[in-house]
Amino acid sequence: MDKNYFRAREIINKARHELEKIYNSADHKGIEDQEANSLLEILIEKLEAAESEINYLSSPVKEGRLIEDGSRGKFYIEYDDKTESPVLNCGSALELYYNDEWHIGRVEATDGKYFFYGEDRPFLYTSMKARKRIID
Repeated sequence: MDKNYFRAREIINKARHELEKIYNSADHKGIEDQEANSLLEILIEKLEAAESEINYLSSPVKEGRLIEDGSRGKFYIEYDDKTESPVLNCGSALELYYNDEWHIGRVEATDGKYFFYGEDRPFLYTSMKARKRIID
């Protein structure tokens, strides 16, 4: 990941902490103050989300292939190092390689069939190239 994003994460973190100080110490008596405080709350949440996303994207990845667990119809990843991911449930973060590029999304299901919820929504099948971020 480009080092500028790490610098951006530092700036986001500092800005969030400064805004939290204002949010926590501001007067909330008048309607104007209440509205301004609501805006600060929204901004702080968005900064937290941005910082979290940069942390996620900077985490190392393990690549492998999807394998269907025949007994449950769910999938897991058999990593290139022959270890296995936990079973992927609805909402599990997942990255798939299709159309010659990586896509970030999550696992979802409809009518007992699992699909990738991202830019596109392909159904999952055994041998799809997949990866997960290893987050401490």
